[in-house]
Amino acid sequence: KDVLLAGNLFTSEIETTRNDAGNGLILKGDGMGNWKPLPTSKSGINIPLDVKGLQPVMVSNGIYILFGCNNSKLEVYHILKNKEKR
Repeated sequence: KDVLLAGNLFTSEIETTRNDAGNGLILKGDGMGNWKPLPTSKSGINIPLDVKGLQPVMVSNGIYILFGCNNSKLEVYHILKNKEKR
């Protein structure tokens, strides 16, 4: 299995800076409990937003990942065989 990560935390206390260095990441699993990061250039995942949740949705033409982002529009990525596309 693979792992999809997304995040950032734009809201914080005044004395704490934003945690906003994440752009999303896919970790490709090898089936043995090891993962390797997939570069953005290959995955196409680039969500430098305040992601609050994500949800996969399976439809007839593949899987769509919905990213709910605070104070932003819904981001949708279509998962294609061996690569991802926005």
